[in-house]
Amino acid sequence: METFEDKKLISEFNSAKFQVFRINLRWDKINEFRDKSDLLNWAKSLDMIWDEMISKVIKRGDLHYIALINEIDAKIHKIKSKRQRFEKALRLKHQLLKVIEERVGLGGRMKDSDEDEMDE
Repeated sequence: METFEDKKLISEFNSAKFQVFRINLRWDKINEFRDKSDLLNWAKSLDMIWDEMISKVIKRGDLHYIALINEIDAKIHKIKSKRQRFEKALRLKHQLLKVIEERVGLGGRMKDSDEDEMDE
């Protein structure tokens, strides 16, 4: 007879779903900040997305993304007082984070028209 200790338990709680949800909500906020040219909140929100994604980036071994983000962050820090260049650097970071989001599997996925639901 199998005992409780003998069973391999698998968590029914999948934090990845909540992570995707948090990232999606943050992208919505970012769009609002970008539309209002609220650069500080835009920058903070991009950092929050990076905080959500970095563990997956490391796990996948995509360390070149860390170098790219650090390079952009250095540019942002250097030019914060120059609004136009600051906004351009934020846009670059925004675009790179969208690419990383897709690469690490946190973005949407395509499905056949015959599929009814997403895989879990």
